[in-house]
Amino acid sequence: MDKRIFWVIIEATLEQSGGETALQENLIKNELHNFDYKDLVGFQANCIEFMNGLYSSEIWAAEYVLVNSCSEDIFTEFRGWLITQGENAYMNAVNNADSIYDLTQKYDILNGYIPQLSLDVLVYDVVRKKWAANQNDFKKEVISLLNKKGFEPVSNINLNWDKQNPKTLEAIVPRLMNAYYNLLNTNPTS
Repeated sequence: MDKRIFWVIIEATLEQSGGETALQENLIKNELHNFDYKDLVGFQANCIEFMNGLYSSEIWAAEYVLVNSCSEDIFTEFRGWLITQGENAYMNAVNNADSIYDLTQKYDILNGYIPQLSLDVLVYDVVRKKWAANQNDFKKEVISLLNKKGFEPVSNINLNWDKQNPKTLEAIVPRLMNAYYNLLNTNPTS
């Protein structure tokens, strides 16, 4: 599956769901049931490439301000959610993590909405249900495709911010900090 089709699926389901994350997740799964196994290998490879593109200190700073967490699992789900906001949102975030602020305006962050979606997992759900395929075999095929494409994953992030020093976060994501940090963090130095 090429990247154009990937983004068509993401953007169509975003529009159909009105941005409701759980509904969009189900819509993506429904769409993926229309594709063959090879296409799903390609979809997952694209997903991994896009997730990798968001694996940066700046994106993690944005996630930390919004979610008040630094766990790898939450960061993975945050990046999945960010991809499901569409290609323009993705590219804007890659180029400027503070652009994520614009995306948050349609969600109730202050009342506990946590932007996350297990995009990397939902493809496995479809493959398992539709073909009863072994997850490890599917992963091997995805990795093989990524290797053929010359994909090199980012394996380490050197954070250029310190959660103990809000000024370092403010330098990276000033609008997010202004809108959410002090309101969501009752103890900003924890």
